[in-house]
Amino acid sequence: MSQTPLEQLRAAISDSRIRKKASTLIKLSTEAVDDLSQLDERIYQHHGEDAAKLSNARTAAPALEALASDILQGVRILEAHLQEHAKQPEVSETESGDAADLEFNFDFETGVEVSPETTVVDEDFGDDFGDDFGGFDELGSFGELESDAPAKEPSIADLDLEGAFEMLGAPEPVKTCLERWRSLLGELESFAYALGSQIRDFDERFAHALKDGRFEQALRELNDVGRSVTDGVFALMTAIYEAYLDDVDRDGVLPGHKSTLARALAVRRGLTDFRHVIHSANAILQSNVAGESAQDEAFAEILGELERFVDGDVFGVMRPADRLELKSFLGVISGKSRSEARFDCEGLDKYLDSLAAVSQRDVLIKHDADQKRDIRELLEAVKPLLEISPHGALDMIAEAFRNANALYGVREALDRVLVDWQAMTADARSNPAEAAAMSQKLDGLIREMP
Repeated sequence: MSQTPLEQLRAAISDSRIRKKASTLIKLSTEAVDDLSQLDERIYQHHGEDAAKLSNARTAAPALEALASDILQGVRILEAHLQEHAKQPEVSETESGDAADLEFNFDFETGVEVSPETTVVDEDFGDDFGDDFGGFDELGSFGELESDAPAKEPSIADLDLEGAFEMLGAPEPVKTCLERWRSLLGELESFAYALGSQIRDFDERFAHALKDGRFEQALRELNDVGRSVTDGVFALMTAIYEAYLDDVDRDGVLPGHKSTLARALAVRRGLTDFRHVIHSANAILQSNVAGESAQDEAFAEILGELERFVDGDVFGVMRPADRLELKSFLGVISGKSRSEARFDCEGLDKYLDSLAAVSQRDVLIKHDADQKRDIRELLEAVKPLLEISPHGALDMIAEAFRNANALYGVREALDRVLVDWQAMTADARSNPAEAAAMSQKLDGLIREMP
């Protein structure tokens, strides 16, 4: 059974005090994201079930203040932890966690003193943070922790000429646990400053909006800061993991939660598939030549697909306003006959076309530009490689299509090529001529895209 990223992180940090600090940061970050993850659902409720509260000046401000308090509680605690402990003095050599561990180890479950050679390692990580989590008073600062100094590097004078060249050509020494923590400290201070600035700016704008009675604006401010700090917390957690792990699955650092980019990609892909089904069925429903039986089937398909989408995962991570609109379409269409709902189905089709604008969100614009650049570079390298090393060229073509898969939903012509690639058999993909032909189609489409 493979380890979770948290289990891998704990296993990679040998210093108990550093492990405790890192575990605390991960725990507080997880709690912050848990709070932030409720934002869309709560805003959805305020737009829908609780809409009356926003229309009443007497109840709107308290309701929004309570909402902001709930959503940002975890991130405020995390930010306070970063700010407070980053300012405390460094731990002295006598307080070194590793030094204490080497001198004395005690198993509190068995009551047996354990020698350094037989130290018991807790491998039951589960879903919690084990004994690595401690309170603020116990943790001390983010400052440096002492550990054994690295061995002295040999000098050129100590070596013969051959040895000197071997030393110069040798790879960089692996960083110790303490050195990795020291490298991380600057990033932690930056995260503390960034989170603090975002929260202070939000508090000011939010207070002004409430004071002026601009309640919808206050809700938008909360939505914006929620998405922004969620990405910040994800970045903080990723930085901690990457400080100690060479290969980090960024989507797996917080199971069950998605970053803004991951959510946007999921929405774009889900909406694209949904839109294709609705568009095809609606074309039959609106046709003047299709028979009544075919139109009945098309209407049933539209209604069934709309119900499935509203009950699905993608709907849950869409923006509240878009969710409300789709829920409204479902309520209207499900309450009418096929002939009565014909106009509404056309409206749904057009509305889904408008949602293709998801690709114009800032987070996707940058992502798509990076993907297109990488694909172009891969396909450029494929051309001369096909004759020299067909196997290597096939690997690069496959990688280009994997990258292009993240662009699904950007353009219909590209979607068709991606679907065709997925439909190819393994033998066809391993055929240099067939794979090269597909790569040329992909290359042409990518170059046409801005």
